[in-house]
Amino acid sequence: MKKTIAAIIACGLGSFAALTAHAGPPGEPAAGTETRTTLPASGAAALFSAVLIGSFDAVCTLLDDGANPNARDESGETPLGLAAQEGRLEIARLLAARGADIEGPDGGLFGFTPLMAAAREGHEALVEWLLDQGADARRQDRVFGYTPLLWAVRAGHEGTVKQLTRRSGAVDEAGGRQGETPLWVAAREGRVELLGLLIKLGARIDLTAGPEGETPLIAAIHAGQREAAAWLISHGASLTARDRVRRFTPLMAAAAAGQADTAKRLLGKGVRVNPQEGSPEEFSPLSLAVLGGHREVAKLLIDRGADVHRKNPAGQSPLEQARGWEELFDLLKEKDAAK
Repeated sequence: MKKTIAAIIACGLGSFAALTAHAGPPGEPAAGTETRTTLPASGAAALFSAVLIGSFDAVCTLLDDGANPNARDESGETPLGLAAQEGRLEIARLLAARGADIEGPDGGLFGFTPLMAAAREGHEALVEWLLDQGADARRQDRVFGYTPLLWAVRAGHEGTVKQLTRRSGAVDEAGGRQGETPLWVAAREGRVELLGLLIKLGARIDLTAGPEGETPLIAAIHAGQREAAAWLISHGASLTARDRVRRFTPLMAAAAAGQADTAKRLLGKGVRVNPQEGSPEEFSPLSLAVLGGHREVAKLLIDRGADVHRKNPAGQSPLEQARGWEELFDLLKEKDAAK
């Protein structure tokens, strides 16, 4: 038996440095920047390798021989964190039974706990077990301040989102450094499959979040997530709500971003093409489309009755704004002459 275990470990050690390079979450430095050039002490190296290749017997023997269940590799990863990341449930149970810290964050940039790692990878059985062991579902990583639920949403793991929402009850809880909610993150990341699930679980469709206080619909538009925006428009999202910083409505956001398809959907739902009278300080959707050089959106708005003479806060009409855009200028001039 000892020879078999030794052979398994030896097999894993040869490619240990390459195999255990941490891929990291979206936004984290590329794995190549953390490539290991040396291995930890032999006992720890063997333990990490055994966890990585999923050898329960090898892990058990190494722990019996005195390997530290809370050892750290050169990146600061723990054996339990690696087991969580790789979905090794039985090995995780064994490590915890031998004293591994279920809350111990890794030593990397993000400081993932085992629960964050399992949630981000969508390992539902491990998530359930860690929650049963008392793992903190509201703990946040060091960089984005994301909870395990926000990581599961960002990665698009429907089953894990259900688990964490059911167990934590945090479906509308703002987290992260910028006050992001699960539905807002799902909209910004284009996780259309999660939008209906989160709303069914109790998320409020128009709850503002993020650094600019946007609704999920405005967040989806700003992020260029057209399918998510279309889903939210068709499922009752507010079409007149504004963000807190720029005071943009969804139509203003779509015009500024040059999203003609989204603008057409909004207009089809009865959204006003011109701002209400008495708000001279506001940019009109047409003005924003012209500022961005978005001819298709500008044409759509003009065809729907946008006022080509309405001045922006700087005192310019869309026609005056368009002087640097030849095609737009010609379009506006032609529409102006037709009127």
